[in-house]
Amino acid sequence: ETSGKRIVISSDALKSGIDELEWGGDPNRDKRVVLQVHPRPGALSLTVSSTDVGCEMVFPVDACLAFEATSELCFEYRFLHLHMALRSLKDSHQTQLQLDANGTLEIKMRFSSVAPKGSELFSHFFLFPLLEDDLADENLNATNATALGGESADREAWD
Repeated sequence: ETSGKRIVISSDALKSGIDELEWGGDPNRDKRVVLQVHPRPGALSLTVSSTDVGCEMVFPVDACLAFEATSELCFEYRFLHLHMALRSLKDSHQTQLQLDANGTLEIKMRFSSVAPKGSELFSHFFLFPLLEDDLADENLNATNATALGGESADREAWD
């Protein structure tokens, strides 16, 4: 079910929030982002965390152009995947985030200014949430890297 979890936000506001979340931490480490939809009071929150940094950005309902949420949802994604999907934010006008009960996040960006007169361009991305297996593999890899003496030892093991 995708109805009931739809948020439309200006691309500028979303880009500013994502830029804030990018600050800090080792860029080579995989950060995770938790996306939460709160129906009452209405809010969208993005929380980025890694082993050495954490940051949260909350978009209240009045910061959104449209906000439809009937239940609370919370899913975790790789920040790198979200960042890659949102690279076009600077050129888009509006962004719609649609979340289903399984955590599939559909991102639709609307480009008005770059489209030929009288038309609009859209770009769609789908992100799938991290599963328990993904989180377990991530923890195992971190443990193995530590046991081998850090990242450089882990790289040397593959050479």
